[in-house]
Amino acid sequence: MSQFEKWQKFHPNFVTSELVKYKEIGEYVVELSKGEGFVGEEVFGVTALKREDNRYFSVHDLSKLFFDREAAEKYFQDLQVAIQRCRGFKEDVFVGCVEKMLSER
Repeated sequence: MSQFEKWQKFHPNFVTSELVKYKEIGEYVVELSKGEGFVGEEVFGVTALKREDNRYFSVHDLSKLFFDREAAEKYFQDLQVAIQRCRGFKEDVFVGCVEKMLSER
């Protein structure tokens, strides 16, 4: 079990608590999870996190909730590409870089 999986087990998303898959990109992690919405519908969440140390991950404001798995999978892939390209930037520029790349996809 990876450090991220151990951390996620004790810090699940509120609505989408079941981890489907994740991709580590350097110190960043992109997570796809699923759960049950407020009226019982299946929902999917894509979350971007940054490893702060061996036991803590912080969440970026790049997370989104989806009611369609296909749309969630697309965002999961697009977010990975954007993070891969922007991860060399300092933190104060990183989110803006990722948002710009996502808007161009």
